[in-house]
Amino acid sequence: MEKIQTIAETIGKNCCLAYTYLWAAGVPVDCVEYFKICYFAIKAGEKIGGLDNECYVTDAEKFLFFATGKRYRVTKKVVASLSGIKARTPVQFSAPGYIPHFVGVENEKIQFDGYLNSKSVEKGKPISARIVEEIKSK
Repeated sequence: MEKIQTIAETIGKNCCLAYTYLWAAGVPVDCVEYFKICYFAIKAGEKIGGLDNECYVTDAEKFLFFATGKRYRVTKKVVASLSGIKARTPVQFSAPGYIPHFVGVENEKIQFDGYLNSKSVEKGKPISARIVEEIKSK
């Protein structure tokens, strides 16, 4: 059995994209609930939960289905600014010398950030976005 501190540390270090996907899908922001979703997605395995053992998203659509029970289409897009981003969208920021970081953007502004004082956001610029679209059943 893994040590709970190791699992908690891993999720805390690597969860920014997973947490931002949850935010984009409309899951109410709750750090304990987000942690539990990621923990159980990791335990379910990549093929079911869409997260690897390090809490990196390997399949966004599987992860969102696991977390919400709804189907989503996720498309990666290169961006150079927040201009034009209206819907809830995970956006990756990058700055030289810092680990890239994902935040939630809506109405061209950062609305969700799972970290305090991210240097990638503070000193960097947006480089990519993940367009999250719910697939409505007929």
